[in-house]
Amino acid sequence: MKMKEPCLFLQRLGVIVFVVMLCLAQISCSKMGESEIPPSDVTDEVPSSGGADEVPSSGGADEVPSSGGADEVPSSGGAVKGLKTNWKEEMLYQHPLVYPAYLSLDDEGNTIIVSRGNNEIVKLLPGGSFLTYADISSLSNVKSIGYQSGLKRLLITTGRDELFAFSNGELTILKKSGVPASSIAVNSVDDTFYTCSQARNSKIYHYDANGKRLSTIASGVDGCFQLALDETNNKLYYSETYAGRVTELNLSDKSKKIIATGVGIPGTFEPIAVALDGENTLYYFTANQGLIKYDGGTTTKVMDSISGVGPMIYSPVHSAFLVGNGVGANIISYDPYSALAEHLTPYTNAKGIVETDDGTVLVCDESFGGYIQRVDSAGFTPFTKDLVAGESCQSLERDSNGNIYAGMTDGSIWKIAADGSATSWVSGYSDDPVVSLHYDSKNNAIVSFTGNHFKSTATIWRIPFDTPEEAIRVMELSDVRITDALPAGAVDNLGNIYVLERAANVIYKISDGTSTATTFASNVLDHDAITVPRMEYLSREDALLVSTIGNYELWPLGSRKKSTFATNNGGVDNFGINETKNGDLIAIHSGRVFRFIYSPDS
Repeated sequence: MKMKEPCLFLQRLGVIVFVVMLCLAQISCSKMGESEIPPSDVTDEVPSSGGADEVPSSGGADEVPSSGGADEVPSSGGAVKGLKTNWKEEMLYQHPLVYPAYLSLDDEGNTIIVSRGNNEIVKLLPGGSFLTYADISSLSNVKSIGYQSGLKRLLITTGRDELFAFSNGELTILKKSGVPASSIAVNSVDDTFYTCSQARNSKIYHYDANGKRLSTIASGVDGCFQLALDETNNKLYYSETYAGRVTELNLSDKSKKIIATGVGIPGTFEPIAVALDGENTLYYFTANQGLIKYDGGTTTKVMDSISGVGPMIYSPVHSAFLVGNGVGANIISYDPYSALAEHLTPYTNAKGIVETDDGTVLVCDESFGGYIQRVDSAGFTPFTKDLVAGESCQSLERDSNGNIYAGMTDGSIWKIAADGSATSWVSGYSDDPVVSLHYDSKNNAIVSFTGNHFKSTATIWRIPFDTPEEAIRVMELSDVRITDALPAGAVDNLGNIYVLERAANVIYKISDGTSTATTFASNVLDHDAITVPRMEYLSREDALLVSTIGNYELWPLGSRKKSTFATNNGGVDNFGINETKNGDLIAIHSGRVFRFIYSPDS
């Protein structure tokens, strides 16, 4: 295989790793069929952490986390596949990198990145540009990479446990099977390498430079996400995602020391990244706990995560850790010495998305620093300035007159004009962040979902356009474990409100004019990974559209029988979705912004 001609890209490239972002909500219900959500003055006893939160034993057969389609090698072209009949897809913007994952450093300190979605490996150069390093379209499901500085070649493993090497523009196979690897750590002195697997009750192996297994150095490993090799002190560090711990392995005598427990989300495969800085100091990183420094037996929190987490490496070029964001299609630099984080490439997943009457597509998310961005084939440009100092836009919605509304983290809602100017529309009705906004045509109103994970509450509001200062509290949900992405909501043409509660895996219906929630659908999300669902009413189908980790699922209001509307073509976590004025859809995931267009002839 010949290497492609180098191709420079602008800084709107990003790197996604397979990460998953935690968003949990808990709505207590009194009964199953006609389930009623208790008001906020009802106190339910929360189970203790004993029992249910225990990490299952790693004994028995290996258990590999379900891929749910996310690990499939995407077909060429398009954001989705298997789109429902009478619909077609139109791409508005696509990152040159799609579903990027897995990082390594070459012998010059440049970062090498696997872009799984478009079957390429690229190199990040010191100036911030990218060039195509290798075409990997012939490989099946690349799982990890590691650079051998002595041999000046890149090792590549696949989902079939194959081992390949890429050098001088050529791809060669070193081993057809027997090299399971979710992570590779290469010894820079002799080019031998270590591998681990994210399967449960798995092993860590040591191989020679060409893939001959030398020894098994650890057993009973419970979901290894990443390795970090300390050549100076002859130690290997590894994370165990399912066990929720980080372990130090002395390579001299094979002794182990658990250096951290309760890391990440034990009992899941939520990523735990581990890496060494330029002085061989260990850091580990999770989405919910941030960047942690381990130094001589003590741990110190350095900074929070500003987005999702995947494999992490220390870049001498940037003097910082580089982390690929699993849902944002970008590279984030975490400087452990200044405790500053920086998006090196534009953020391209967002919870808020809307199309204006003239076809302009706008997106917003806290990672844009409070800005609302215009997106087209060239990328992103600021559409508004900061609306509220220190606050961020969470959701976007339009009304029948084409006015755009932006929901903010301080609870306020702003009206956005066609030129990007903004005026405060309503504030003070809630001090909690706006989670999502939905147009209610029946009642000529905006339905606002607000939530506060510190108070474990979420509230649904109906705000009339004519008298926004008279916001109506529809229902307050109590005992809710919530992040800024939940609960997912929708409003149909009859003014009925729907709530997707992630923890119970249920869609609740609040009929117009009532404050009582009944069960509309159960077993909504069938993927066992943590996901960030969104929901929208799709008028052409008279159905709820739920965006999950890998699919867009339809729930018709009449039959309530779930069907697949579309399946991701590479990438994970569908975020923002919104119906346009003509009944089409705007959507965003994994570095792509696109439309679902109703097309009877498709």
